[in-house]
Amino acid sequence: MEILLLLRSMDAMKISRTVRFDNPNVTLPKNTPIFRLSKNKKKTKVFLVLKGFETQGLASSVSVAEILNQLPIEHLQGLNEIVCLPNSNKREKAAFRTKKISALWNRYFSIFYGIEIYRVKTIKEFYWALFHELGHYVMDVKIKSVDKKLWVTSLHKKKSSVSEYANRNAHEDFAETYACFVLEPERLLQCDRKRYLYMANSVFGTTDIERSKYNNHKGTLDLTV
Repeated sequence: MEILLLLRSMDAMKISRTVRFDNPNVTLPKNTPIFRLSKNKKKTKVFLVLKGFETQGLASSVSVAEILNQLPIEHLQGLNEIVCLPNSNKREKAAFRTKKISALWNRYFSIFYGIEIYRVKTIKEFYWALFHELGHYVMDVKIKSVDKKLWVTSLHKKKSSVSEYANRNAHEDFAETYACFVLEPERLLQCDRKRYLYMANSVFGTTDIERSKYNNHKGTLDLTV
C-alpha cells in the first residue's frame, strides 16, 4: 500500500512507503491516511491511521497529527486508528473501542485499539472528545498498575473533579482529567492540585506540553462523552 508524502513536517509525516501491520487480517484502502508520529530526538515512531476528519469539517487529519505529536509518544504506541464517523447513529459523542482479531487459524489473536468520534458540533467538543477517549486508552493500556491503583483508591475519591461526568466512576474521572490536563491545565490545577501533579508526574512525565495549538480552544467544558 503506497501512501503519498503530503505533509512536510519532520515530526508528523504521511509515510510514502509500504506499511506492514503486525496483524495480517487488517487491510486498509489505498487512500487511507497513515501518519508516522515521533517526538524530536526520539527513535520511537508510531504508525497511526487517521481518517474521516475532512468529512466532519472541524479539523483536518494533518492538524490532528501535528497536535497528537505534542503528546508523549508512549501514549500513542499500540493505538491503531482514530476515525471520525459524523453520520453514525451512535448516541454518544465518541468511544474507545477494542477488538480481538484472530490470526494463524485462530491460535493467536491481536487486539485492535481504536478511537471513534461521532456527534461533535464544535472544535472544542472535538478536541475534548478526542483526548477524553485517548485518556481511556492510556488508563486501560499504558499506565502502571501501581499508578492505576493510586488513582482508583485515592484520587478518584476526592470531590474536586473537573466535571460532573467525571463523578460517574474512576475511568471517566481519569479520562476527563486527562483531557483537562492537555486542554485546560490551569483549570485542572485550580480544581485539584493533586490530580494535576498526578497527571504531570505519573502519566505525562512533564508539565511542559506545547499547547500553543490549543490556544483558540479555551473555555470551560463539561461534555458527556
